[in-house]
Amino acid sequence: MIRPSIELFTRHWRLEGRRPSTRAEFWDGRADSFQNHKETVNIQRRRDFVTWLAGKCGLGPGGRVLDLGCGTGHYSMLWAEWADEVQGFDLSPKMIALAEENARRAGPGRKIKLRVLDWREADPVALAWEKRFDLSFACRTPAICDQGTLDKMLAVTRGFGVLVGLAGQSGSLRDDLKKFIHRPDESIRAARSVYSAFNLLWLQGFFPEISYFTQHWVERVTLEEAVSLQSRGFESHGPLTDDEVGLIAGYLQSRLVNGLIEEEVTATSAVLIWNMNP
Repeated sequence: MIRPSIELFTRHWRLEGRRPSTRAEFWDGRADSFQNHKETVNIQRRRDFVTWLAGKCGLGPGGRVLDLGCGTGHYSMLWAEWADEVQGFDLSPKMIALAEENARRAGPGRKIKLRVLDWREADPVALAWEKRFDLSFACRTPAICDQGTLDKMLAVTRGFGVLVGLAGQSGSLRDDLKKFIHRPDESIRAARSVYSAFNLLWLQGFFPEISYFTQHWVERVTLEEAVSLQSRGFESHGPLTDDEVGLIAGYLQSRLVNGLIEEEVTATSAVLIWNMNP
């Protein structure tokens, strides 16, 4: 009988296949797609999610929030409505440039500090981040990709940690593409990360709470946007080949109607929340 152990789940997380791409150039190339997608997502739905988390974690005046792998900063802007200090980082310089522009548009009153940072190489002590943050928030980011990066998240958190991962996703287009793009999509890697993180937290003496949120929506995008979005879903294990991108583009071309491509999507997010002081 195999006994649960930190070593077991550390190894399990590492065995998910090729590591998600952590090259800055990879994410720079997807920054515009992230920005455009986030702008079309229901803003009130994101705000309601942040409000719920702030209540669960007791975030109030004077609070400090760290947004790990913040991307284009849309969640950082919302956390700034709750906290006196928000810091966000991303591996991609272009993501951070867009996040800074979003912060400027949000208004000068927001206390947000953004930086380019590779979390795998980051030193919490050198950053003066040890136990600095009342809430550390990592939402569907490859910044938290193994036990080492999770341990750094614990090191900078004095209040609550929140890790959001994709538990499962299906879409009418994605399901068809899986028939000839023979590699795992993002949901498989992400689900394994959530499972591994939950068990590692439990075995280290925390009591993580897990909640699930399922959303349904219809996406209508141009051919270029569809190729970018669908490719991104398969690239978590490394960049696609030119032939694979060509297959995706050819299939999507056949689904164009009046210049747009429509997809029905269902996604379930898993939200891990834990108290650093159980």
